[in-house]
Amino acid sequence: MTQAYDIILLFIFTTFLISAIPKLINLKYFITLVHSYEVLPRFIGTIYGVLLPFIELGGTLLLLSKTYYIYGSLFLLFVLLSFTIAVTFVIRAKRDIKCGCYGKFLDSKVDSFTIIKIIILVISNLFIISNAQGYSDMNLTNLLLGLFFTITLLLLQKIWSTYRVAVEQLKLSE
Repeated sequence: MTQAYDIILLFIFTTFLISAIPKLINLKYFITLVHSYEVLPRFIGTIYGVLLPFIELGGTLLLLSKTYYIYGSLFLLFVLLSFTIAVTFVIRAKRDIKCGCYGKFLDSKVDSFTIIKIIILVISNLFIISNAQGYSDMNLTNLLLGLFFTITLLLLQKIWSTYRVAVEQLKLSE
């Protein structure tokens, strides 16, 4: 169970690290994406857009602390809850907007795959919280396996996004 715990923790760590850094690199672009959701008033959306990448990064880094990792997981659950609310709002409104999940790093739309990613990350975070032990062995094997699951998630996102574009192009050519 300890190895599974470490791998899941590292999966969450690498996923949110890859999510936060591109948002921080191009914060203005990310704030524009937050505004495109049209869930929050513009002023609050701007504050949310500025703070979110820092909360993501802070929560991610706290995961590596044997003392404070639970706070990191809770911060990330808060972030995921806010994503769930925004994504649900956009899907119900049948709007077609960019997700912004990874800033400019990976262009994807808000859709059912976004919900699936959120569910996977929520379940992973709940596993970390419910087993409350902090990482035990930060070895290369666990790191590579955690990174493998993150890369797999990113590749699935890219494949899904490419598929969606191809289907849209086929519809336009008919």
